[in-house]
Amino acid sequence: MMEAVSPHHGNVSSHKEAFVTMVRTWFLTVCLTFTLTAPALAEQDHHVHDDAMETKKSIQTKSSDNTQKPMDTNAQHSNNPAATLSRKAQRGQQELDMIKGNPKEFRVLTMGVQIFLGRFGYGVGPYTGTFDKQTKAALKDYQAHVGLPTTGDLDYQTLTHLTDDNKVLDRPLPYLPKYTFHGDQWDKAVEVEGTWARDAGPTDDAVQTSKLYCFREQKQCIESTGVLLVEHAPMLDVATHVYAIKEWDDEQLVSEPYDGEACTISILRMHRRSNTVTRFSAYQKGTGICADVTTEDVQYRLINGPDVFVNLQQRKAQEIQKILRIKE
Repeated sequence: MMEAVSPHHGNVSSHKEAFVTMVRTWFLTVCLTFTLTAPALAEQDHHVHDDAMETKKSIQTKSSDNTQKPMDTNAQHSNNPAATLSRKAQRGQQELDMIKGNPKEFRVLTMGVQIFLGRFGYGVGPYTGTFDKQTKAALKDYQAHVGLPTTGDLDYQTLTHLTDDNKVLDRPLPYLPKYTFHGDQWDKAVEVEGTWARDAGPTDDAVQTSKLYCFREQKQCIESTGVLLVEHAPMLDVATHVYAIKEWDDEQLVSEPYDGEACTISILRMHRRSNTVTRFSAYQKGTGICADVTTEDVQYRLINGPDVFVNLQQRKAQEIQKILRIKE
């Protein structure tokens, strides 16, 4: 859904693993592969899949600035971090301090930080895992470049910023199918394919492309959807939704409200003459995974996949330019 999903909370791994274990495993992988790219199509066990689905539902709860990063940039860039750290950040800082107290774990973490700094253009190397003067100087330069307090120390805000920037470099850009609208047999059936976006454009938290098959006699529209969630480890999710048809005349098709997804009620609308498809989604606050939903009504439309790819490609290039330190 492109922006059909744009949350900024709920890390899948954070629901299952302590911060210490996550960091250790994460940076061991970095040291072995020099990248944090996780396999997008790896088979997930039942509990991981449940957490991922909760993330997908919660992603649909919040509108976002397309240029905004998943983390709270106000907290990241504050000159008084102690006064603005969230409870999550406070816990993260405490657990980071525990890692610093374990020489073996801190060495692994430091090596990962050195790899990040070197990748971003701060000239750190070789990657020794020793938090030496060169690493501190590079970290201080990085903090100044991104607007963090220039302490030269590895704190929670800096570590979060480093990992977020690395995710930008590793963010996958799927090439999506072209928009097609087959309405030559409108009185019997319609087939449409495209990628969802709202008027503000797509986001790169999640990319959703769908095929719709609508049958007049059966009074149903079947939506087959692939969603690439990329805010954390890239993961592909596939879903099928069935909309009952309320109205189908010579000009348009309108579905009954559909509540098959958590926290959301949606209505599909197709226009024959303009060959367009829109979806009106109402996000509703509730309990459980719906507790943090921002109540709002949003209109999405199916658009051309290659256009979305170009949009995301340009945005990623702009973000990378801001991350990399390039000497003239």
